[in-house]
Amino acid sequence: MKSLTLSKITSSVMITLPNSAKKLNIGLNLKFKAKSQKVLGYTRKGENVWEYSEAALNLIAKYKSLFPEVIHKLDYSLGHDVTSADDFFPVDLNGRISEIRAWTSWISKAIAQIKLITEKFLVNQNPENMQQAIIKNIPGNTILKPAHAIERLRGQKFLLGNRVTMVSDSGMVPISARGTVLSITDKMVEVVFDGPFIGRTSLNNC
Repeated sequence: MKSLTLSKITSSVMITLPNSAKKLNIGLNLKFKAKSQKVLGYTRKGENVWEYSEAALNLIAKYKSLFPEVIHKLDYSLGHDVTSADDFFPVDLNGRISEIRAWTSWISKAIAQIKLITEKFLVNQNPENMQQAIIKNIPGNTILKPAHAIERLRGQKFLLGNRVTMVSDSGMVPISARGTVLSITDKMVEVVFDGPFIGRTSLNNC
């Protein structure tokens, strides 16, 4: 996948529907370049580039496997804007449009939920409490950086029913997601998280 294609599908890709003036966004909406807005747990803006978490890369790989013709067309459009649905889906046009519409709609709802949670968190922050935290001058070595979580918490022990918080910024689970320990094996801890997120698994018939 070319870098320009990656940039497009992780933001928005507008296509014109057949026999209609209406357009459909088939992008993942993981970033918004004009406003430098990100999706917590999936993307963030570095100094000069966008950075993607493992969860975002897994989602992009899923997109590529489900809709390879979109990636192929964007890769070989030679820098020209491709806007017609017919160009993306030369075979089974209506069927493929229905599939990508349903899939991207589900992704958009999950992204919207993440944004809502983020906005509520920011709105509920008390400036006075934040100021007090700064005044306390907490030493930097007592703050856990997400990148250090795997090494520093490797020996952590859990019990059934423990409440846990995701503190790593890699993997399928968004950072700061909270849940409850459901089962424990030698090498794995199963957690039921409080809310849905992209890439999650379900309890099936439980």
